[in-house]
Amino acid sequence: MVALASVGVAAALEIDLTRARPVSAVAMAQVSTPRAADLVIARKSASGPSNVVQPATTALGAASESAPAPVAAGVPTEKSAFQQRYEPVARAAAAKYDIDPDVFVRQITQESHWDPRTISPAGAQGIAQFMPATAAGLGVDPLDPIAALYTAAKLDHENLIAFDGDYAKMLAAYNAGRGSVVRYGGVPPFPETQHYVALILGAEGP
Repeated sequence: MVALASVGVAAALEIDLTRARPVSAVAMAQVSTPRAADLVIARKSASGPSNVVQPATTALGAASESAPAPVAAGVPTEKSAFQQRYEPVARAAAAKYDIDPDVFVRQITQESHWDPRTISPAGAQGIAQFMPATAAGLGVDPLDPIAALYTAAKLDHENLIAFDGDYAKMLAAYNAGRGSVVRYGGVPPFPETQHYVALILGAEGP
């Protein structure tokens, strides 16, 4: 659910709190300053509420016509052709970086619904929704689904270690930035982040 140009990834792990205002629903927006949330997503919208994964444009600029609506974790849905193709890759990436594969699969579902062509209104790209400058800083092509999945899994692994195996904090760091999780001592009180974590972990969590 996050932009770097010439600064390192560590410097980007701070959220611009002036942008972290409450919203009535999960939303997305462009941010103007580097922040950790932009390592993977940019969802808060200044124009109004929206779903976790908004209708997006493809890399060719055409509106996506088949993006499914987001659903809560645990609700059975038919897998898209993209998910059938890339879920095995996601599970392999999760195994390589020792994170729960089911959590990672639900996370990518929330990020992009597995469409590697997805571009958010804020400019986050690809299956893992990396901002272009962040992707450049990490040395990954955000529109390369294989590379993006492995990079996202590695980032989750680093956040999981940083927060002593706490998956809620790991996901919150992916969504809102590691600095925000440290600042609040847990999942930040941002409706978008809390909703993101709850959808992915469900009632039980890993």
